[in-house]
Amino acid sequence: MLPWLVARSWLHENSAAQPKRWTESGRARTQTTKVLEIKGYNHFGFTYDRCVSIIACRSDVIYALMSAIEFLPMNQLRDFLLPILLLLILSGAAQRLAAQNEGAEKVKEPVQARIERKHRTDPSFVVGDVMVIYKDGTTDSWTLKGNCMDPKVSHQGQVGWVLCELAADGKSLKLNDNAPIGSQVVVCYRGKVIAKLRAAKPFIEEWAFSDDGRHVVVKSRFAHGPASIELFGLQNGLAEASVAAFEENLPDWARPFRDH
Repeated sequence: MLPWLVARSWLHENSAAQPKRWTESGRARTQTTKVLEIKGYNHFGFTYDRCVSIIACRSDVIYALMSAIEFLPMNQLRDFLLPILLLLILSGAAQRLAAQNEGAEKVKEPVQARIERKHRTDPSFVVGDVMVIYKDGTTDSWTLKGNCMDPKVSHQGQVGWVLCELAADGKSLKLNDNAPIGSQVVVCYRGKVIAKLRAAKPFIEEWAFSDDGRHVVVKSRFAHGPASIELFGLQNGLAEASVAAFEENLPDWARPFRDH
């Protein structure tokens, strides 16, 4: 039986035997019973969200929960407290994280970015959601669909990543020989998407921000064959120049991406 069901049972059985204590904290016990009934805890359909919702209630509700354990023996007291304490910690951490990063993308300065892996693909590809680290040390998730890879942060605070294609189900990745198909670079600044840059070929191998923060260089190729290197302007999202990666005399912006 779930801990809160045990608590209710003991409260009922011991109310007559403990009239003085029941009277002194009757409000707390009544509050506990009401909350448990309202929130649906008198059923076995327990979920994390339901338990977090009761923990997130007013302080008098939390007091009611703590008061409800007075009549429990030690073994049931332990079983009652452990899940409550665990969920208090988890919900508190989640609420603090949400509070400290609410609207953070609009005001905080990104300094690093990484991928929180969501999909199993070729080990050389890490695909998932973009996690941004701000200058103050806090972190923030910028995506939800889990189809991003190779994130970067410019000197100007722009954040970009390669966007991988999703399969027809909208959840799994579209793969070619276990390699994700990513032909687009998404660039965000101050919480807004400022550019979606589509490469000439379906597999982006490398990309980078220019030093001036106004351009992005993208190297892409098909599953086989030569690669292309393109220079995109962030202002309009168009390719301003394109060269083959095997050429000898590449322009300065393309030279770091030359095929060897």
